[in-house]
Amino acid sequence: MKIPKEYILVIITGFFLLSYLMDAIVDPLPTTFPTPYHYFNAATMNKYAFATTAIFIRGAAFLMTPIWLASFFKLHPGAKGGLYLVLGSLMQLYAVQEMATQAQVIPSEWAISLALAGAILLVPAFINIAKGLMVPHTTTPTDQI
Repeated sequence: MKIPKEYILVIITGFFLLSYLMDAIVDPLPTTFPTPYHYFNAATMNKYAFATTAIFIRGAAFLMTPIWLASFFKLHPGAKGGLYLVLGSLMQLYAVQEMATQAQVIPSEWAISLALAGAILLVPAFINIAKGLMVPHTTTPTDQI
Protein backbone atom coordinates (compact mmCIF):
# COMPACT_ATOMS: atom_id res chain seq x y z
CA MET A 1 0.00 0.00 0.00
CA LYS A 2 1.46 3.32 -1.09
CA ILE A 3 0.73 6.32 1.11
CA PRO A 4 0.09 9.55 -0.83
CA LYS A 5 2.79 12.23 -0.48
CA GLU A 6 0.31 14.69 0.99
CA TYR A 7 -0.33 12.34 3.89
CA ILE A 8 3.40 12.02 4.52
CA LEU A 9 3.65 15.82 4.68
CA VAL A 10 0.83 15.87 7.25
CA ILE A 11 2.60 13.18 9.30
CA ILE A 12 5.92 15.06 9.23
CA THR A 13 4.23 18.32 10.20
CA GLY A 14 2.32 16.54 12.96
CA PHE A 15 5.53 15.07 14.34
CA PHE A 16 7.20 18.51 14.42
CA LEU A 17 4.16 20.08 16.10
CA LEU A 18 3.83 17.25 18.62
CA SER A 19 7.49 17.47 19.58
CA TYR A 20 7.22 21.26 19.84
CA LEU A 21 4.23 20.95 22.16
CA MET A 22 6.03 18.34 24.24
CA ASP A 23 9.01 20.69 24.57
CA ALA A 24 6.67 23.47 25.68
CA ILE A 25 5.29 21.28 28.47
CA VAL A 26 8.61 20.16 29.94
CA ASP A 27 11.59 22.23 30.95
CA PRO A 28 14.68 22.19 28.74
CA LEU A 29 17.33 19.62 29.52
CA PRO A 30 19.21 20.98 32.53
CA THR A 31 22.50 19.33 31.72
CA THR A 32 24.84 19.85 28.84
CA PHE A 33 26.53 16.95 27.15
CA PRO A 34 29.91 16.99 25.40
CA THR A 35 28.33 15.38 22.32
CA PRO A 36 24.74 14.52 21.45
CA TYR A 37 25.60 10.84 21.65
CA HIS A 38 26.27 11.09 25.39
CA TYR A 39 22.54 11.55 25.90
CA PHE A 40 21.79 8.04 24.64
CA ASN A 41 22.39 5.96 27.76
CA ALA A 42 19.72 4.24 29.79
CA ALA A 43 20.07 6.36 32.92
CA THR A 44 19.71 9.70 31.14
CA MET A 45 16.95 8.55 28.84
CA ASN A 46 14.94 7.16 31.78
CA LYS A 47 15.51 10.28 33.85
CA TYR A 48 14.23 12.54 31.07
CA ALA A 49 11.64 10.20 29.55
CA PHE A 50 9.31 12.91 28.24
CA ALA A 51 12.17 14.81 26.61
CA THR A 52 13.44 11.52 25.16
CA THR A 53 10.04 10.89 23.58
CA ALA A 54 10.07 14.37 22.04
CA ILE A 55 13.62 13.81 20.77
CA PHE A 56 12.65 10.54 19.08
CA ILE A 57 9.50 12.03 17.53
CA ARG A 58 11.44 15.04 16.21
CA GLY A 59 14.22 12.72 15.02
CA ALA A 60 11.64 10.75 13.04
CA ALA A 61 10.42 13.97 11.44
CA PHE A 62 14.00 15.00 10.60
CA LEU A 63 14.60 11.55 9.12
CA MET A 64 11.44 11.52 7.01
CA THR A 65 11.86 15.03 5.60
CA PRO A 66 14.82 14.48 3.21
CA ILE A 67 13.45 11.11 2.11
CA TRP A 68 10.08 12.72 1.37
CA LEU A 69 11.71 15.62 -0.51
CA ALA A 70 13.87 13.25 -2.57
CA SER A 71 10.78 11.29 -3.58
CA PHE A 72 9.74 14.19 -5.83
CA PHE A 73 12.79 13.75 -8.06
CA LYS A 74 13.70 10.89 -10.38
CA LEU A 75 17.24 10.37 -9.15
CA HIS A 76 19.55 7.44 -9.68
CA PRO A 77 19.64 5.34 -6.47
CA GLY A 78 23.35 6.02 -6.13
CA ALA A 79 22.72 9.77 -6.32
CA LYS A 80 20.01 9.50 -3.67
CA GLY A 81 22.37 7.49 -1.50
CA GLY A 82 25.12 10.05 -1.91
CA LEU A 83 22.69 12.85 -1.09
CA TYR A 84 21.52 11.04 2.05
CA LEU A 85 25.13 10.32 3.04
CA VAL A 86 26.16 13.97 2.74
CA LEU A 87 23.02 15.24 4.45
CA GLY A 88 23.23 12.72 7.30
CA SER A 89 26.89 13.54 7.86
CA LEU A 90 26.19 17.28 7.90
CA MET A 91 23.34 16.79 10.36
CA GLN A 92 25.60 14.88 12.72
CA LEU A 93 28.49 17.33 12.35
CA TYR A 94 26.25 20.30 13.06
CA ALA A 95 24.78 18.61 16.13
CA VAL A 96 28.22 17.72 17.48
CA GLN A 97 29.46 21.27 16.86
CA GLU A 98 26.39 22.73 18.53
CA MET A 99 26.84 20.62 21.65
CA ALA A 100 30.64 20.84 21.84
CA THR A 101 30.82 24.62 21.51
CA GLN A 102 27.64 25.19 23.54
CA ALA A 103 26.66 27.86 21.02
CA GLN A 104 22.95 27.44 21.87
CA VAL A 105 21.82 28.44 18.38
CA ILE A 106 19.28 25.64 18.64
CA PRO A 107 18.16 23.90 21.85
CA SER A 108 20.09 20.81 22.88
CA GLU A 109 16.98 18.67 22.32
CA TRP A 110 16.97 19.71 18.66
CA ALA A 111 20.68 19.02 18.32
CA ILE A 112 20.23 15.54 19.79
CA SER A 113 17.34 14.92 17.38
CA LEU A 114 19.48 16.04 14.45
CA ALA A 115 22.26 13.68 15.47
CA LEU A 116 19.82 10.80 15.83
CA ALA A 117 18.21 11.43 12.44
CA GLY A 118 21.59 11.93 10.79
CA ALA A 119 22.85 8.62 12.13
CA ILE A 120 19.74 6.73 11.02
CA LEU A 121 19.78 8.48 7.62
CA LEU A 122 23.03 6.65 6.91
CA VAL A 123 21.08 3.38 6.63
CA PRO A 124 19.01 4.44 3.58
CA ALA A 125 22.15 6.11 2.24
CA PHE A 126 24.09 2.85 2.14
CA ILE A 127 21.05 0.92 0.87
CA ASN A 128 20.61 3.35 -2.02
CA ILE A 129 24.34 3.36 -2.78
CA ALA A 130 24.24 -0.45 -2.95
CA LYS A 131 21.17 -0.29 -5.23
CA GLY A 132 22.97 2.23 -7.39
CA LEU A 133 25.94 -0.06 -7.79
CA MET A 134 23.66 -2.87 -8.95
CA VAL A 135 21.69 -0.79 -11.49
CA PRO A 136 23.35 -0.92 -14.90
CA HIS A 137 24.32 2.41 -16.40
CA THR A 138 22.69 3.04 -19.75
CA THR A 139 24.36 5.35 -22.23
CA THR A 140 22.73 7.45 -24.86
CA PRO A 141 24.33 8.07 -28.27
CA THR A 142 25.36 11.59 -27.19
CA ASP A 143 27.28 10.19 -24.21
CA GLN A 144 29.57 8.23 -26.47
CA ILE A 145 30.90 11.27 -28.35
